[in-house]
Amino acid sequence: MMYGYARVSSTTQSLETQIAQLTAYGCETIFQEKLSGRSLKHRAQFAALLDRVTTGDTVVVTKLDRFARSTQDALNTLATLTDQGVSLVVLNLGGDVVDTSTAMGKLLITVLAGMAEFEADLIQERQIEGIAAAKARGVYQGRPPTPNLYGTSPRLGACPGALGSSRPPSHAQRHLCDDARESSHTVSSGATDPPEL
Repeated sequence: MMYGYARVSSTTQSLETQIAQLTAYGCETIFQEKLSGRSLKHRAQFAALLDRVTTGDTVVVTKLDRFARSTQDALNTLATLTDQGVSLVVLNLGGDVVDTSTAMGKLLITVLAGMAEFEADLIQERQIEGIAAAKARGVYQGRPPTPNLYGTSPRLGACPGALGSSRPPSHAQRHLCDDARESSHTVSSGATDPPEL
């Protein structure tokens, strides 16, 4: 039997494209998840897929990063599937379909999983270097502060227009209310003091 596995990293992303590709390839059952691939132990649908497959089955994914996010993860899962007599098909690996039931397919998966992890590590290194350089120039400010409902922020202090404030909300605070889908009245009214901790 041919099983599909579709995954996106957040609940705001859509699985439609992956599901359409897996269905077109002939997958009879498709397991789907909306969560980060970095945490394999929390991928309940992927675990259910691994429990379901038996000798002669095929697992199909659209791209390798939907299946595994590290070389070790890819190799371990591939070994588990191979031990069960299950093959893996990646529909778009550099523009080609790769099937691990062939020796060339196994080699390509191993090499490209290593390259994908290498690229992710390089991105993280560049981000760390960029932050360090910004700090050295004195321009790094970190994540912007987010006022809490009581109108205080460690970096901003009391905010006008927040709970307990008699001053009307500013344009920025109204924008914050819009983002939170709350009215400025909701943010401006209510308790007069933050709770005691």
